[in-house]
Amino acid sequence: MKKRFLCLLLLIFAVALLAGCSNSNRLRLGTGNVGGKYYSFGNTLKDSVDKGNYDFTLEVKETAGSAANLRLIADGFVDAAIVQSDILSDAQNGTGLFLNNAISGLTEISNLYIEQCQIVIPAGADIHSLSDLAGKKLAIGEAESGVSVIAKLILQAAGIKKEAAELINLSFKDSAKALKDGEIDAFFIMAGAPVEILTELADETDIRLLPLDEHIISYMIGLYDGYVKASIPANTYKGVSEDIPTIGVQAVLVAGKKVSEKNIEVLKGIVDANSSF
Repeated sequence: MKKRFLCLLLLIFAVALLAGCSNSNRLRLGTGNVGGKYYSFGNTLKDSVDKGNYDFTLEVKETAGSAANLRLIADGFVDAAIVQSDILSDAQNGTGLFLNNAISGLTEISNLYIEQCQIVIPAGADIHSLSDLAGKKLAIGEAESGVSVIAKLILQAAGIKKEAAELINLSFKDSAKALKDGEIDAFFIMAGAPVEILTELADETDIRLLPLDEHIISYMIGLYDGYVKASIPANTYKGVSEDIPTIGVQAVLVAGKKVSEKNIEVLKGIVDANSSF
């Protein structure tokens, strides 16, 4: 009986060991909403890994965005992620959304691209400046997303207190549908333009992008040196015929402490060698 029990324990141990080995070459990448730039970038990166002769695979995980990604790394649910540099700074320093809860062991693999803040409104809306958003129903991205942080800061800079507008958390996809259906007045996106879901929305309904004035841009740049003046070029989206001044922030590929130096170098090499990223 004891011998049989011992054999059973050894079998369980062997199965667990094999399971651990089978997962050791799988890196889970936290991205963002389907339809957003993080998610499409993650799948492009996955394709490059799949085509290469590497000893690991990449598994793309849809998430709520930057802050969620960093918490998922800390909790061991993902191994690497795409995040905004401002949210990464908060996580490393224990500030903002990570007040007194700094995350250690993060490695910045590579800077990716500049994300632009894009405030989307119906083309016919009586909204011409940020102040006109007072009293409106606004989608600011999912909870724990980078865009929700920036949206609140921009509204604050415009003198719109949180109780002066109805702020709701929706994914980019759900925000686009809600705007199309007339359920919200505007929504915020923080992503590298063009954003797939916004391109699709502009093909289905007439939209405009709300510009940021110099006062708001200067205020935001003063808050964090990683915020930069940016522009969404004319005709990026159907019906948007003028350049739209806004702010931008760097998207960063980061890894948790369980990712080997070898795999970090592989991912960095793929990103650095691929101009389409």
